[in-house]
Amino acid sequence: GIKRGILELADILAVTKADGANRQPADRARAELEAALRLLRPASEHWRPRVITVSARDRRGVAELWALVEEHRQTLEAAGELAERRRRQQLRWMWNTVEDELLLRLRRHPRVAAELPALEASVAAGEQTPTLAAERLLELFLDPSSRN
Repeated sequence: GIKRGILELADILAVTKADGANRQPADRARAELEAALRLLRPASEHWRPRVITVSARDRRGVAELWALVEEHRQTLEAAGELAERRRRQQLRWMWNTVEDELLLRLRRHPRVAAELPALEASVAAGEQTPTLAAERLLELFLDPSSRN
């Protein structure tokens, strides 16, 4: 799915357990979701999100759900969108790894670790701005004379 603020818009929505006493509520939920989706702009120009009801117990909708998954993949693949999503995802993973590793190394740095509690206390007490404390931590971390 694509994150849109606090709402994550999925490519396929499956209303499950659509059997027995749940059948009518599931059908209503499907209709309400379809109505809501009509109000949103699709994340892809090649695919409009679909809603399906599924009952594993009654074996209804499972094959149709899988067919939708396959149709979605084929549609995005043919349009080049799947490759583009993967490319962006790979770049996000790269930068997430860089950020995680930098933060880990920053926190493990001996001079940073030594001053961090005092800086945190100073910020929490309102004696120092978060920006100044962050600049001090980066100064300690990036100072070539402090490498161990």
